[in-house]
Amino acid sequence: MLIYIPVVAALIIKLCLLHRYRGSWTTSGVSKTFLCLLAVQMVASVLEVASLYYGASSTLPAFSVLFLKVYYVTLFWLLAFLLQISMLIVYGELNKKVGLIAYVVATMMTAVMLFTDGIVIGAQSIGYTVTRIPGDYYWAIPVYGVVLSSLAIGVCIYGYRVLENHFERLRCMYLLVAVCSLTAPILFAVVSMVMGYQTNAAIILPIGITLFLITLGYALSSETLYDIRMWIPFTQAFRLDMARHSEFFLRYDGSEMLAKEKRARHEKRYLIRALAMSDGNQKKAAKRLGISESAISIKRKQYGI
Repeated sequence: MLIYIPVVAALIIKLCLLHRYRGSWTTSGVSKTFLCLLAVQMVASVLEVASLYYGASSTLPAFSVLFLKVYYVTLFWLLAFLLQISMLIVYGELNKKVGLIAYVVATMMTAVMLFTDGIVIGAQSIGYTVTRIPGDYYWAIPVYGVVLSSLAIGVCIYGYRVLENHFERLRCMYLLVAVCSLTAPILFAVVSMVMGYQTNAAIILPIGITLFLITLGYALSSETLYDIRMWIPFTQAFRLDMARHSEFFLRYDGSEMLAKEKRARHEKRYLIRALAMSDGNQKKAAKRLGISESAISIKRKQYGI
């Protein structure tokens, strides 16, 4: 029964995430894609529970092969939605068609998986769950996973380097963390299978995918994201946070004149930090900085925060 714990826990967490975000977002492309991703993962969680239940018996039901194929299909679309979300964050709504090629490839992989035996021939029990009997083209699955994951990671890194908005850059950073938490168990499962071990992704993936969904949900839903680098020593964010403890906002007088560009850069940096520590509440941020709330609004418009 202990083997059910990670799978059932993942299902419960996904239900909570779906309930948490289903009515709280606007109808943007990012929110729609994330809700579709959550819906697909709900199906995957149900199939994971079913694979544990039927895999414990020596004789598998006839529909176990279909269940296994559908589970692989959910992984195809998980990676497609992930790449699309990355493209939307970095390139914006106007360029969202750039990421639609992933949907075309996912549709092709779905058709090959469901209507042929080229990728998966059948299913077999390994004592506690169901695993696949690979076909001649099973290699297409790890290739598909590596290519789309690499593209998503590349888009996140590119967005972090080129985006000027601080919050959008933080979203890219958190999305990169989410992708790593997703790809690590996938790579572990693929490598162990290549080495001949009887590994089943239905046990490993729920943990990684759940961490991925939690991190991704936080990155996409929060208007003010905490910079996790503030807690990592020797980083620039950590040094700035330590220097900010005595004073949240720079004040200038005749004896402390800095160049206009340098002053603006420091003002923007401390304003972002104050808003982050106040969870986006302008009134609290103004109190921390010792300025008026109207000044906060003006500064946010000035610096595009």
